[in-house]
Formats: sequence, structure tokens, C-alpha cells
Amino acid sequence: MHKWWKQFQLENKFIFKNWFFLISPILYFIVAYIWLSNENYTVYHTPTEFLSVGHTMSLGVIFLACVLAVRRDRHTRLLEWTDTLSFMYVSKQSAIFFSIFFYSLIYTVLFFIAFLMTSPIYTGLWTIGVSFSIQSQVSYAVTIALGMLLATAIPNRIVYIITFCAWMFGTFFIEIFIINRFNLFYLKTFHLNQFFIDNSTPIGWARNLVETELIISQLFVLMFTLLLFTITVMIQMSRRHFSNKILPVISLVIVGIITCVSFFPYGSLWKDRLEKKATILEESLKNEEYTITTYPVDHYLLDVELVGKKELKVEATLTFSTTISEALSFTLYPFFTIENVELNGEKVEYEKDFHLITIKNGILQSDENTIHVQYSGKIDEWNTQYGQEVHYAFVKNEEIFLPSYIGWYPILGDKPLYSVVNNIDYPVLLLPREYHPKQMYHSTNQNFTLNLHGFSKDILGTFEEKHRVNDDTTQLVSTNSTGMTIFTNTNLTEKELDDSLTIIALPWEIEGFENSYEQMKGVKHYIEDWLPVPPNKSKIILMPSLRNVGITYYDTVMLDNNTILHDYSYRTISFQNNERTDLTYQQLITQNIGHFIYGKNFEQIANHYSWVENPLLPYIYQSTLLVIYKDYYEYAWTELPDIYNGNLSTLYSLGSYLGNWWDYNQGNLTIEEKIYSLLNEEVQFSDNNYDKIVYMVALAIENGQIDQVKELLRTIHLKLAQSDSYHYTYEQWLQDWNEVIGEVEPFDNR
Repeated sequence: MHKWWKQFQLENKFIFKNWFFLISPILYFIVAYIWLSNENYTVYHTPTEFLSVGHTMSLGVIFLACVLAVRRDRHTRLLEWTDTLSFMYVSKQSAIFFSIFFYSLIYTVLFFIAFLMTSPIYTGLWTIGVSFSIQSQVSYAVTIALGMLLATAIPNRIVYIITFCAWMFGTFFIEIFIINRFNLFYLKTFHLNQFFIDNSTPIGWARNLVETELIISQLFVLMFTLLLFTITVMIQMSRRHFSNKILPVISLVIVGIITCVSFFPYGSLWKDRLEKKATILEESLKNEEYTITTYPVDHYLLDVELVGKKELKVEATLTFSTTISEALSFTLYPFFTIENVELNGEKVEYEKDFHLITIKNGILQSDENTIHVQYSGKIDEWNTQYGQEVHYAFVKNEEIFLPSYIGWYPILGDKPLYSVVNNIDYPVLLLPREYHPKQMYHSTNQNFTLNLHGFSKDILGTFEEKHRVNDDTTQLVSTNSTGMTIFTNTNLTEKELDDSLTIIALPWEIEGFENSYEQMKGVKHYIEDWLPVPPNKSKIILMPSLRNVGITYYDTVMLDNNTILHDYSYRTISFQNNERTDLTYQQLITQNIGHFIYGKNFEQIANHYSWVENPLLPYIYQSTLLVIYKDYYEYAWTELPDIYNGNLSTLYSLGSYLGNWWDYNQGNLTIEEKIYSLLNEEVQFSDNNYDKIVYMVALAIENGQIDQVKELLRTIHLKLAQSDSYHYTYEQWLQDWNEVIGEVEPFDNR
């Protein structure tokens, strides 16, 4: 041991007397601190983003240290005396290995310090930091072993080039051109550090979602490191004569077998995932063209028990009075095991076809019917979407995300849960609500009573009421949503801001939103004075990552028609006079106003999904917002560009134009003259007349006719309130305009 220690000290001296190796950790810390201190910092994602670049660069330094150490030992004449030392090559090579490993530990410690200094205080901060550190050192270990092997096997100076290629191939190249491009995510374990550039794993779910995969991957990587080290020692020993030649071979075989065995858990995990994906793909191809045939349920009674940390046991009772002419069926997550089905208290036979369960010979009553279903199983809906890993739904290590559209409770009727998009390189599985969102807006509000048993973490979701029945049971109640979505996230907090709005977000996000929400107080009463507003209560959830759960990020994303979703990592930023302003909360407040006015129809209006049925609604919505911001908030025309973003494109263009952002050399025109100019350009260049609706309202406001505009919009909203499918045309708009405003269209319709 004394001789090994001397060799270890000798290797350390060679490393730390090199100025490049001395200054590299300092630069690493400085860059890490600056990167993690930026204004757009998001917990977990930003550190991972840095590690995907910064840590990868540090691997290059470690590779260089390995090559220099091995080549110095073999090619420096002054060190030839060390070959006469009476200890084995294993000891000598291990001294080199642990010397460089100790040096790499400096990078990990410095990053950990920068991480703690820049991260806000939240639950699990140390756990995530330790997780980063362990993964960092595991990646350094395999890098050292690979670097030593290359330097030992290749005696020429070309080893520097080959090592550089191995460094780039094992990090950026394998991620961008192999893993992401061809969806070969099972190759992640062969990525040198497994810190990926394209990473959407969020705070709260981060550790638990990948914990099993990460641990078994690290186990394999460590065994693979031992295998590389053993091969390195064998190559070194083969250059000298030893009496016992069979021992190194036996050692290599044993280590090789252990390495292969360590891969079995990782391989088994991915085998199950890929087989499940293949099954879903096969079934989805049968339903490329599908229609949703669902029926309203008067009341859901769901008793859900969490067994262990991953399995659900559910009893669901559906009460309905709808007349169903076709065979009675319901939709359920296809990988649940159904234990019993009863119709009106009688046990019935059923036929299961993937997601669709059809009841055989069931007799429906004329007034009220009930279906009682008992089922159980695990739900870990991993998949790929556009070259990214997603987790559609999961119950894993007490972390839960059960969206209504995954069918975790029975849905009366036939609603396929997946569809296939034929991409250029490979088919992509998407949830119907993502690919065909319009089909999700014809459902009605339903009543839910959900009793949860065995859930230790606080349950969040789209429900309205939550009661703690006892230490083991929580009851959730919802009467104002089209579905029930529940999830847990340790770091998110729920707070009711007033009678109509609740927010779920990180504590500091809630504080920032509240400060902006203060200005909204009173606006809802103002709206109720002149618009017919349906009674509704909404939620805003600033999720850790929408992309991670497979939700395509639109400008406005809603869940169960009563909850606005926003990915807190997506910020709306404005730069005015070299000042940076975060308008994210203002945008969310604008969305909340829209939901307050339109209720469950708001998402299709805000995102222009309604173009098939009612293309004017998005422009009626923008006109209504224009009145609110001009009449209630008294914003100047030049302030509009900072308010209207994303899906409010017409208003944004209007504010930009009136604010002299682009003038087309029209000189010092008045606001009225500029609006006339916009109207005339719209007539000449637009394929439809819809943008003109907003410009006409702007012109009327500028001419002091805001009361007449409010009366016009009230008339229109009264018509729209009569039916969700009411079709309002541009010709009707002109007719109502002429009747209420009292004048014809204010421009030459050429």
C-alpha cells in the first residue's frame, strides 16, 4: 500500500504542476456560476443544460490527462526506473486511474458549490445536487478508463486525434445524430456523461422519473469501466513476460461476464418499453382515421388505492341517463387488468379490444344506469415524440401524472387514445388531444367524486374541492370540468387568489404572479357589467415541463376545459429601451380574462382551432380584449405591442403599427389615418375579412364610439351564448355593426 501511495502522489504531482490542469477547474467554476446565474434560470433544467456543454468540455481535459499520464509513463526515459519496482501493473495503473479520478472530483465539487450558490431554496435541492455529482463522477470514471485504454493500445501520436474523435463521438455526435435522430434512446447508457443538450426533465419529477433507469445504467457503466481498466492492464502485462499467463485471461473473462450480467436490468427495462411501444403502434395503425363517439356521464365515483409505489387499484362507478343506440362500451387505458364489470348491479361479460371494452348482452334501464368496473395495474406511459422522450402518464415512486385524456378512468363510448403521424423518418405516436384538439371540445361538464387511498403526497389537479377524510383518504370533487386530471409534484404549491381563480406553481412563481394579478382586481366586475359571462372557476398551473408529458406547447394550453397550463420555462420577454421585461404573468392574466368570458370554449378560440366551424371567434375575442385594455386599463396605443403576444397576432400588429414600429414612410399620420391605411391594406392583400373586425373596432374606439362597440360585442356574445356550435359569419358582423354602431363599413371595400 505504501508503494501504491507513493505512485499515487507522483501522478498527482505531474497533474498539478501543469498550469493547464490547474487553471481548467477555475474556468469551469466561473463559467458554471455565470451560466447558472442567468435570469432565465429554471430549476433542474438549467444545471442540466450547463452540464451537457460544460461537463462535456471537461471530459476533454480528462481525456488529455489520461493520454499524457500513460504516454509519459511509457515514453519518458527518466521514468524507466519505475518499471523495476516490485509491484504489479494493476497497482501502477490503478494509481494513475485514481489520481486522475481525484483530479476530476475537483470539477464536481466546484459545480456543486456553484449549484448551491445560484439555486433558489426548494425541496430536494441537495438530493438533485448529489444526483448530478454521482452521475458526473461515474462519467469521469468511464472516460478515464477509455482514455487510458486508447493511450495504451495506440503507441503513436495519432492517439490524440483518435481520443478527440472518441470524445466527440461519445457525447455530441451520438446524441444528435444517432439517439435523437433515430429515436434510439436505449443507447443513452453509451453516452459518456448522459447529460443531454435536449433535456426536458423537470423539477419535482426529475429524480423519480429516471431513478430506476439511472441507477441500473450507472451500475452497467461502472462494470464497463472495470472491463476497460482490465483490458488496459492486460495490454500492459502482455509486453512483459510473466510465469502465470492464465490468471489475466481468467480475470478478463470474469469481469466480462459480470459486465454482461450488469446490462440485463437495463436491457430488460428497454425491452419492455419498446415492446409496449410496438403494441401501441400496431393498434394505432388500425385507427389512423377515427371518430370519437363518447356520451356524457352524470356522475363518476372513483375509489383509487395506491398499492406500493407504482400500482393502482381502482373501483369506478359511472352513472348515466343517456340513451345509447349502439352497443354499450367504454374506453380504458389498455394496459390495465380488468377484474370485474357490472351493469346495473349485475355482473356482465365483456369483450376487450385494446382500449375499447364492449359489454355483451347488457340490459339498459330507461331512466338511470350504472356501470361498475374494477381494474388494476401499473401506468408508466413512456414514448417518443418528434425525437424526444416523453412520459404521457405515470405512477412511479409516488410521483403521479394522470391526465384525463389517457383514459385512466372509464370513458363512456369509444375514444381512441393514440394516433399516428407519418413523419419523414419514423412514425410518431401522439395523443388525440394533441393532434386533433378540436375533437375534444364537444364534451360537457361532468361530476366527479374521487376517493384516494394510500397517497402520501399532496394531490394537485383540475378538481375544485379537496377534503382530507382521514389519515389515509383524500376526497376530490369536481363539477366544472370535462375530465379529471391529478398529479403530484413536491415543489408546487396551490393557492386560491379569489373566488374565480386558483394558481398552482412554484412558491416564487406564485409571488410574482400575485404582484401582476393585483392589477386585474375589478376587471371581472367591469366585464360582467356589459357582457353575458357564464359562471366558471378556473385554475392556472405553471407546470415544470409540458414537453416532458407530451403536451405540444401552444400559445394557450388548457386541460379539462377549466385549467390553463403554462410551462414556466417558456417566458414572454419584451425589450424596450434596453430594458428587459418579463410579460409572462401578464400573458397568463390575459388568458384568464379570456377563459372568464368564454369558459370551456376559450382554448379553441385562443388558438384558432375553430376555423372549421366558427373562424370569426378569435377576432371577436381580440376585439373584446381591445375594448377592455382601452376602456378599463386605459392603455395607450403605443403600449399594445407589449401586451398582446402569440395568438393575439392581429392586436400585436395593430399596436406595432400604431406605435410607429413600422411606418412604411407614411409620415406623421394620425391614429385614425393609420387605421384606415391598415383597413385598406387588409382589403387588398388578405384572403379573408377577419382582421378587419379588429381594425374596425379600433377605429370606432379612436372616434369615441366605445359604448356602441360594447353594445355590439354584447349583442354578439348573447348570440354565441345560445349554442356552442353557433356559426357567426362576417356578413352577420357587418349587419350587426350597421344596426348597433349606426353606420356602414368605414372603408372602401374594393
